[in-house]
Amino acid sequence: MHGETTTLSHVIFGWDPLVVSAILFIATYAVIVSEKINRAIVAGSCCTR
Repeated sequence: MHGETTTLSHVIFGWDPLVVSAILFIATYAVIVSEKINRAIVAGSCCTR
């Protein structure tokens, strides 16, 4: 028991934590970028009326 270290090497379904964090980063980035694009489209369409 002494000297043993246990680490949690899986996050979801045994996936690599690096893969999970990369997927979350890309998904968050896509949501942020698409939100800005949608706001720009809405603002541009309101100005043309």
